[in-house]
Amino acid sequence: IRVIGSHGRRRRGRVGPGREGGGGGPLAIENGVVPAEMLPDMAHLGNSLYQALDQCGNRPVTGQQKIRAALAGPTEASLLSIPEKTEILRIERLTRRADGRPVELTRSAYRGERYEFVSELRGPFAVL
Repeated sequence: IRVIGSHGRRRRGRVGPGREGGGGGPLAIENGVVPAEMLPDMAHLGNSLYQALDQCGNRPVTGQQKIRAALAGPTEASLLSIPEKTEILRIERLTRRADGRPVELTRSAYRGERYEFVSELRGPFAVL
């Protein structure tokens, strides 16, 4: 994580170890931005961003995640070790504190052939 720009944000990007799937090579590229005031002391940052945010009193409790299909551009293809224009999943997540303030914006690109989305449904279901 590093501070970027004059807006006081902390940014973290990750590819590689811990993100590798069964077929070799990275599974995803993740880029996250956190407002600097949400993580004022970088000493809290260890292996878990969410644990560090919690220790600073800025635990995200709600969020919205969007998932869409896309084709890998040149940079994504290179980082993911796939051919350009290979199918990927783009995931954008915005998390918020209990008071509604944004905590983190994450944009990810996942290799489409190695990602499975599972959603559990519970009733009662609306009649259409």
